[in-house]
Amino acid sequence: MFVKYSSKTFSKYFIKLMKNISRIIVTIALLFSVNGAICQSIANTDTGSCRENKIFIGVEAGAGIPLLNYGLPAYLPYNQDPAFQTGYAATGLHFNVNAGYYFNNDLGLMIKLAGNSNAFNANIFKARSSIANDTNVTASGSTHYIGSYLAGLVLRMPGGVASTDGKLSMNVYVLAGMMTLNASNITESHGSGSSITTLNATSTFGIDLGSTAIYSITKNMGICLNLDLMAGNFNFPSYTVKGTGDIPAFVNYTNKTSMSMALFNPSIGLVITL
Repeated sequence: MFVKYSSKTFSKYFIKLMKNISRIIVTIALLFSVNGAICQSIANTDTGSCRENKIFIGVEAGAGIPLLNYGLPAYLPYNQDPAFQTGYAATGLHFNVNAGYYFNNDLGLMIKLAGNSNAFNANIFKARSSIANDTNVTASGSTHYIGSYLAGLVLRMPGGVASTDGKLSMNVYVLAGMMTLNASNITESHGSGSSITTLNATSTFGIDLGSTAIYSITKNMGICLNLDLMAGNFNFPSYTVKGTGDIPAFVNYTNKTSMSMALFNPSIGLVITL
């Protein structure tokens, strides 16, 4: 079963993360307020400098670095509080498809469909769990998968893709929506039996804050570098344990638990504008 942490420890780091996210949101709001004025000023002196294409479609892939209780929180002490779980997710693969439409020179609507695949680190799990010193027990797992279905606002800085005043441009975005988790099973085996633990996660609300730098290859195509931070909190209404040997064949536990999740996703890709 997953190792668990105290509510005080979780709250400390989750509140810290939320404060940092709040600062980012305030900064983005300020950028929204001044960007229109900048565009208008440039347009008055250099016609076409803010005449970017309205529609964009992007495909990106890169690393998915797990944070908070979803990842490998070495800074969190071992605790048997039954309210919180940790996923022991290793750095994995992030990919996404995104698209959007700009209403004017700077402000638009963006949607993103993303996936993160992170292997379960069984060695770290065993080292920090109650079976750490039991040489007769082995632990193994598979892969966590998080699906994200998001929409929100995107702000394009002056001089976007295919504009006439430069090839390099940048945007920032704030997205929100639904996230789902297909958690890795955990198998623990010993001489007289084995058990497979399955956590049953519900979908949750998530946010995504990010920025994309784009270098134009042609008027309608560019290479992009994206950095974004996703965050959410998954709830588990129950989990099941299937056993063999001297472990019960099937037990369904209905105690409710939760797991904080954040992912830092650096990625590269291709963007097409129309």
